[in-house]
Amino acid sequence: MQTWSLNYDGKTMYGFADLIPTRHHLAPAWVMGYDLFPIETMEFKSLVLPRAASGQWLCLFYHDIDNPLRTLQTIDGKITSFAVN
Repeated sequence: MQTWSLNYDGKTMYGFADLIPTRHHLAPAWVMGYDLFPIETMEFKSLVLPRAASGQWLCLFYHDIDNPLRTLQTIDGKITSFAVN
């Protein structure tokens, strides 16, 4: 599966595709039922989500119908998302 990033003027927008389709799938073990490589997905999440939080990336969770554009923060060791106003 491919994810994508757009970088402009020092800012990053990142699309997680179906690897992390909604904000509800941020927890490392929450993978899609049809994922053939869940261990690799969990490893990917453990690498990219902290980078997204520390880099203040604008994250697109395109299956999230309420607020697909979100930012991430690490709070008490847990990645949490916040809607972009």
